[in-house]
Amino acid sequence: VIVVDDGSEDNTPAVVATFPSVTYVRKNNGGQGSARNVGIRRARGEYLAFVDQDDHWLPRKLSRQLEEMRETGLKWVYCDADVYDAAMSTRKYRLGAAYRLYSGDVLRQLLLHNFIPSPTPVVHRDVFVDVGIFDESTSMRNREDWDMWLRIAEKYHIALVNIPLAKYRVQLESSLRLEALEQKLSSLMAVIDRAVARAPDRLAGLKARAQANACVELGRLLASRGQLAEAR
Repeated sequence: VIVVDDGSEDNTPAVVATFPSVTYVRKNNGGQGSARNVGIRRARGEYLAFVDQDDHWLPRKLSRQLEEMRETGLKWVYCDADVYDAAMSTRKYRLGAAYRLYSGDVLRQLLLHNFIPSPTPVVHRDVFVDVGIFDESTSMRNREDWDMWLRIAEKYHIALVNIPLAKYRVQLESSLRLEALEQKLSSLMAVIDRAVARAPDRLAGLKARAQANACVELGRLLASRGQLAEAR
């Protein structure tokens, strides 16, 4: 277990120190992609999995997913998850009930919607050797997961454990500033552009639909917060 402290200002070092078997790595704040890459470089295991400080894994998550990988012979696997509110006190919905979850060759479906939350995949180390690590650029900030899953899905089929084995927390801001909206939309479009550029023969026909889905997603988010003009 490796804890990457991405420039926190709380008592993380003291908490981790109470677990002698856990490796603690402190770094300057650089975002999720940067933190995960530090963990990848330090890890020595055959399989890699990520869980952010605001998400949870349920018992048997890893063992059940490793069983699936060994049974299918595939190099990565994800699972269903329960989505919770910001306080982790109220279950909002099961991801698999809100979206269809796919397995096998998921590249086309994944371009249209990112249905793989960050705490759910387990990935064989060889995959990162092949496709590279997370993109740390600011243009990918908060979208580096989707970008990574698309890069992997281009080359590898994925297995699915279709039961919720993780709790995924949704943080909702009271309002989304115009600058933040433009940045989020720009990063979504950048992920789509990169994926289509890598595999034009498989994805070019879906580009406009994927872009539309991203706009609709942001519009619904803004409308749910009462920001109707921005939503339109």
